[in-house]
Amino acid sequence: MTPLQPNPYGAGPRLSDQPLGDPSREAVASLRGYAYQLYASALAWLDLGIEEELHLEVAEDYAIAASDALKAVQVKDTGPTAVTINTQGVRDTIVSFVRLVEQNPRQTVFVRYLTTSPIGMERSTDDRASGKATLEYWREAATSADVAPLRTVLLSVGLPTAVTDFMEVRSDSELRNDLLKRIQWDCGQPDLAAIQEELGSRLDHYGSQNLGLKGDEGRQLSGIVIKHILDVVVKPKPRRVLFSELAKLLEDATSLRVSRRVGNSLLEMAAAKMAADRGSSS
Repeated sequence: MTPLQPNPYGAGPRLSDQPLGDPSREAVASLRGYAYQLYASALAWLDLGIEEELHLEVAEDYAIAASDALKAVQVKDTGPTAVTINTQGVRDTIVSFVRLVEQNPRQTVFVRYLTTSPIGMERSTDDRASGKATLEYWREAATSADVAPLRTVLLSVGLPTAVTDFMEVRSDSELRNDLLKRIQWDCGQPDLAAIQEELGSRLDHYGSQNLGLKGDEGRQLSGIVIKHILDVVVKPKPRRVLFSELAKLLEDATSLRVSRRVGNSLLEMAAAKMAADRGSSS
C-alpha cells in the first residue's frame, strides 16, 4: 500500500482519523464472483461444438444454445458457505428455469447451477426431502428415487406461483423429466484460482496443438480471451460468441505481422532458394 504523502496545503488527517469502510458493503466478493463468471464462460467457450453458440449474460450468467436445446448456467463463487433449497441463488435458478421453459417452448432447456459452495442440510426438518438435504435428494429423485418427498418440499418452501403451477400440472414422472433432470446442482466446484489455472492450461494445450506455440506461451492468451468476453458482455444484444470466433481471436493474437516490403523480400528469398534447389537437384 502506498504510504500517506504529506499534504502541501496543511497537516491533513491523521491515519487514525480515516473513515473505516463497512466490510459488508465492500465489493471484493462481487468482483471475485464476476471474475469467476468470466473465467467459467471462457472455459465454456473452449468447449463449444461447431454449431453451438455461447450466450453471455443472457437469461443466466451464460447459456449455450444448440439447435434444439438451451443450456443455461448460474455461476457463483460463494466460498465455503453451503447452499440449500432456501439459498436465494438456488431459488432464483429454479424460477429462471421455469421462465426459460416458458420463453423457449420449441427448445429443450437445461440449467446448471455452478458454485464453489457445497450442498448443505436445511435447518428445518420440514425443508428436507425424506430426511436428507433437499438438493442431494433432488439428484437422487432425478434418476430413480421417489419424487413425492421432493415435491412436498418444493411446494411448501414459498417458491413463486409460476413454479408451483409448473409442478402441479405434472405427474411425478413428468416432474422428474421436465424439472428434476433439467436442473443440475453442480456444487463444491473449484475456486477462482483453480479455474484460472485450468483456463491457462487449456489455452496452453490449444496453442501447442493448433498455433505452433511453445513453452507456456498459450497461458498468456488468457487475458485476451477474458477481455473479449467482457467486451461482448457489455455490448448490446445479441451477446454471443462462436467457437470459430475464438479460433480466429487466438490466431490473430499469435500471428506475426510484417510490412509489405519485408514480406516481398521474404517471398523473393524463398523463390530464389526454390530455384537454387531445383538447379542443384537437376
